[in-house]
Amino acid sequence: MGCPQIADDYSVILENPGNDTWLLGQVLNAEYTERMALSRRQVLQIGAGTALLPTAKAFAMGPAPKVLRFAYFSDTHVAVGRNVDENRAMLTEIAGLAPAFCINAGDVTDQGWKDQVDLYRKLVQDSGLKVHHCPGNHDVRWSPQGPLIFESSFGKPYRAFEQEGCWFILLDTTAPLSHWGNVATPQVEWLQRTLKIIGKEAPIFVFGHHWVGREVVQIDNELELIRHLRDYNVKLIGCAHGHSDLRWEVEGRLALMNKGLYQLSYCIIDIDLAKQTFAVSRRTTEHGLKPIAKGELGPSTKTKAWRLKSELVSGLPAGSEYRLDGGPWMKTEGVQSVAYQTAGYHELDARQPDSPRIEQLMTETESSSVKRVWAKDLPGGVMSHVVGQGGHILVSTMDGSVLCFEKAAGREVWRRHLGGYCHSTPLATEKHVFVGSSDGHLYALDRKSGIVLWKRKLPGPVYAGPAMINEVVFIANHGAFFGLDAGSGEVRWQTPMPDGSTNFGQSVAATDGNSFIQGCWDSHLYCLEWESGKIRWRNPCQERTFAFSPAIGSPFIADGAVYVVANGNGLFKFDIATGKKLFEVASTGQKYGHSGPCVVGDRVFVGCLGDGEGEVRCASAVDGKEIWMTKTGYTIYDSCARAGNGFVTINSVPGVVNVLKQGDGKLIGQFRLGSGHALSTSAVEGSRIYAASFANRLVCLEVKNP
Repeated sequence: MGCPQIADDYSVILENPGNDTWLLGQVLNAEYTERMALSRRQVLQIGAGTALLPTAKAFAMGPAPKVLRFAYFSDTHVAVGRNVDENRAMLTEIAGLAPAFCINAGDVTDQGWKDQVDLYRKLVQDSGLKVHHCPGNHDVRWSPQGPLIFESSFGKPYRAFEQEGCWFILLDTTAPLSHWGNVATPQVEWLQRTLKIIGKEAPIFVFGHHWVGREVVQIDNELELIRHLRDYNVKLIGCAHGHSDLRWEVEGRLALMNKGLYQLSYCIIDIDLAKQTFAVSRRTTEHGLKPIAKGELGPSTKTKAWRLKSELVSGLPAGSEYRLDGGPWMKTEGVQSVAYQTAGYHELDARQPDSPRIEQLMTETESSSVKRVWAKDLPGGVMSHVVGQGGHILVSTMDGSVLCFEKAAGREVWRRHLGGYCHSTPLATEKHVFVGSSDGHLYALDRKSGIVLWKRKLPGPVYAGPAMINEVVFIANHGAFFGLDAGSGEVRWQTPMPDGSTNFGQSVAATDGNSFIQGCWDSHLYCLEWESGKIRWRNPCQERTFAFSPAIGSPFIADGAVYVVANGNGLFKFDIATGKKLFEVASTGQKYGHSGPCVVGDRVFVGCLGDGEGEVRCASAVDGKEIWMTKTGYTIYDSCARAGNGFVTINSVPGVVNVLKQGDGKLIGQFRLGSGHALSTSAVEGSRIYAASFANRLVCLEVKNP
């Protein structure tokens, strides 16, 4: 039987993993599995949550240090030719302070590309520092390989390690190819198991990229995260993303944010093991290294438990605060009861002056114009498009599941869990369901049972949604387009994209029955022949930088033309046969960007990109001239417009489904799906909308008298 050891990188390590060591690996996401031996009995105890892991004190060789020092920084944003000298100077300065290790809370690079990661790693190597990393949105937003590059370079995106009796939890708050924050279901479950193993006495320091407990909410399920941390001895929550030197509290616990390291800001935390205290100093250009906070390592006094019993906030003690649906905190003085702006699922949060504990009341409100028909819980959040086919609704989720429901009453027909998370939108036919996974495969499932019929390995994670013509399944991937045989998955043809860091597709492909249309991150829209894969034409869309692209909003085909948006404020129309650009127009307000269009008759409907106002525009399908514009009041991001009987619908980031009249843009109604970000595109059939979000919920809505 091997003796447990603590590795020099402070991670919990596994060696000789047998069938049972998987349990511990799932609990702690150990980064190096070859260097620790555990008995079968110990592993089973830990997997069952009945034993604590041995601490470093129990196995340390020699006396424990009196002070454990570590550095915390973030937002290094390394790019070739940018932020290199500044980060090098700061890393050298930190090395001079001799921390045992450092934590980088994300946005390690600017775009998550391999050359940027290599450059950053060279900076760290030259500094001699040991650095643990959390991913940031910039590490996964602009690169389909970003999550894989991060993990292969820095280890698991979320994990826990122990040093001198203190625990450090690194969270992954990112959503692939997105700006917004979310702690996905598998990670939440991992966190619950890990906290139980750590126990309620040990001091815990938590780090993640998107901030927690500040306005505006970035992690849509942040209160769920706060609840899980609530009963444990959390001493510090270190955040990033905001590029500001800030300090606040989350239910009485210290929370910090720094400017970017390239902006010459970082923190040093000294843990005095003898006195059982810790102290935080922040380095800024204005003040140098200055103490900003201190605390005890012992368990904190528990926050007062109380319940929010109704929406009548007038009964709360003086000085109490409340917020609605993750909005700004407001004083309760003079407020009797709350009023929600939309129908749907809502959260009322409140906190009292004598207890920082946040309590929540959940409720559902109704509307006469947009009514819920049924709702179903999902195993994960949804980024892809919801798909209707025949009498069924299909949806893929970020926990790696594909599910099939009956349209009429929402009965679940089948579900299938794949090898990785599903950003890809399913393509449903009478016989098959084709869907991509982050594990790098395109899957073919049996339409009736969900059984996997075949899977085809591709060069990178499959984010794009497939299309099909005459049993040829088209999928865009990293560096190439593929045409696969629908029955066998064999490659019929493969067409390379031009070399570069942005040669990939993530949106849903379109087809007119003769060709495939796909927008890519290289700022071009592609048209390929279905039989040979030959590129018929390749047109630029605002080719200024990698970010001005037609890659996010899915193209829409109508009457021999394809409509697409690009992130430089462009709405485009191309002739499919020739590739000729028929028009390019810009919005006069919030810009055209990520939200793909839909066309009904002689009108184009599209959402616009920008904070807060959530503009939806209707333009002429003939010349692109604006017909009407409506402000929904909520930020729109990736969700595409879709049309029903007399209405158009589009989702907003705060989880709101917007329904507008096609004729004049008048807002018919809004329905909130819950606390999750709504980046998904809904399926629409007649007067019904099938919508999903990161709230792990699929909802069927009925639009009354549009």
